[in-house]
Amino acid sequence: MIDKYFYEGVYEQSLPADAAEKIVYYHRSLSSYFKAIQKAKFILEELVEPKPSKEMLIKYPQFEEDFNISNFIVFKARKQLV
Repeated sequence: MIDKYFYEGVYEQSLPADAAEKIVYYHRSLSSYFKAIQKAKFILEELVEPKPSKEMLIKYPQFEEDFNISNFIVFKARKQLV
């Protein structure tokens, strides 16, 4: 569920939703990640938001919820030469 997207900080979530134990996450907005990459003098070459494959959904149908929001972001960056 997407809620309070611009709140940046710690929150807990059960994964899957009915799990007894919670996972601690540190949320940041996409803008914050981008600014941090620029500040560190990296050039962003690619950004990927992985989603479950058809095969993964057959094996783990509960991952259908991952189409609501990306749980991961992968950045490909290289150090800018000054």
